[in-house]
Amino acid sequence: MLLQEEHRTMQRHEITSVHLQFGQWMGQAVRAGFHPIQPDSAWRPAVNIYEDDANYCFVVDLAGVCKGDIDLSINVDKNVMTIRGHRDSPCVPNPSGAIRVHVMEINHGRFCRSIELPGEARTDDIPNAHFENGLLWITLPKKS
Repeated sequence: MLLQEEHRTMQRHEITSVHLQFGQWMGQAVRAGFHPIQPDSAWRPAVNIYEDDANYCFVVDLAGVCKGDIDLSINVDKNVMTIRGHRDSPCVPNPSGAIRVHVMEINHGRFCRSIELPGEARTDDIPNAHFENGLLWITLPKKS
């Protein structure tokens, strides 16, 4: 019986120690400017970047986004390309009864992705962009 009480006390002590360490870590993170919960923040779509002899090609994964909900801009002064938009939350079509969510991994809501452009990219031209099968393809020519 005494052994069980000692074991229980040790468990409580260990839990208290972990709890205190976690609290200290969170305090440090917040003071350092890290905010793990940001309900207003936009999600960042995945991007692949390719290069050939004449162009840079950017492919942005925007599955489920309507073409009209995408805004592409280039800040020439900062040499940054930004893709913004919105994706609605996917919904079960024609549900029969209440819906229970078991896993929700697909990002939805506002998105924003800024990409620093290589110095050789021509930013004075309007980029060639097309949207196909949920992928936004952007081609920027290189400077001559």
